[in-house]
Amino acid sequence: MISEPHHFQEVKSYLVVGETKAALIDTGMGIGNIRAIAEKLTDREIIVINTHSHFDHIGDNWRFGEIAIHKNEAEIIEKGVKNVFSGEMAKENKWGRFPEGFDVNAYSITPSKAKMLLEEGSLINLGGARLKVLHTPGHSPGSICLLDESRRMLYAGDTIYEGTLYAHFSYSDIRDYARSVRRLCYLYERLDLVLPAHNEVPLKPKFLCTVANAFERLLAGKVKTLTNDGLSEASFGDFSILFR
Repeated sequence: MISEPHHFQEVKSYLVVGETKAALIDTGMGIGNIRAIAEKLTDREIIVINTHSHFDHIGDNWRFGEIAIHKNEAEIIEKGVKNVFSGEMAKENKWGRFPEGFDVNAYSITPSKAKMLLEEGSLINLGGARLKVLHTPGHSPGSICLLDESRRMLYAGDTIYEGTLYAHFSYSDIRDYARSVRRLCYLYERLDLVLPAHNEVPLKPKFLCTVANAFERLLAGKVKTLTNDGLSEASFGDFSILFR
């Protein structure tokens, strides 16, 4: 795990090393140089796999030659992101020290281009380790999780984590989200670790079912929610669901 502290996203990326290649799952905000860190940890050729196209997962994509992302979001990373830390986000990102010379107000994410378009069931073979793509839409149309069956690990991206789960974007779909996490729940007995992109790491596999049950209760109208400015939130202790 390569963690990116000192701002509220606190992104976590993962370097999975095989015998012939390595996969870097997400590239964070791009505030520091994640490629330099990854290359200190392995001498294997590195392929980037984006769990989805949100800015806090694609920041250092441009430093790498080979990028894979679900086909539904490949065009998004080609646009980049301007003025990432503008407005309120600039205020929220003053928890700690940024790298010397880093200008919060000028920082933008450079566009990148995928060489590999992923879909349900795609396999990334690293030599002695394989990552299987699970298409888990809901948070975004092209969200994926990555299953390492031999090591009994699930890399969950933003589909599952402790904290507020975001199903409130214009392109989010809360019913797709519910189906995705229920599907992940069915895997829990085949897993030892669930590794999310934010907050506490690792998660116990049974947490997948806890979240799946919460979505189903919410959709059945069995959960109280708080509504403000068109957004509603349902709380379940260690996590909540934010939706429209």
